[in-house]
Amino acid sequence: MIPEPAAGFDATVFPESAVATYNINIRTESHIADTLRVDKDDLTELRIELARFVGELLKDHADLIWEDQNWQIDVTDDAGLILYVVKICAVETP
Repeated sequence: MIPEPAAGFDATVFPESAVATYNINIRTESHIADTLRVDKDDLTELRIELARFVGELLKDHADLIWEDQNWQIDVTDDAGLILYVVKICAVETP
């Protein structure tokens, strides 16, 4: 049984499902792209989405990593605050 909220409780202050919108961006030496907007309920879901996005990005564009050898994939909130960063560096050695 779920207890009733206390008298005077305002449910709009603490919504049950606070979905937020985030931006996944790709930054390379040659450009910056705002590539994907995602709506997630919590930061764990957001980190999982970021990891999946990076995996698909590498799979679909494996040839490009050697042209722009340093990639940064980051997630920002709607205010532009960077929350997470994944860096990919491709280096040829002698």
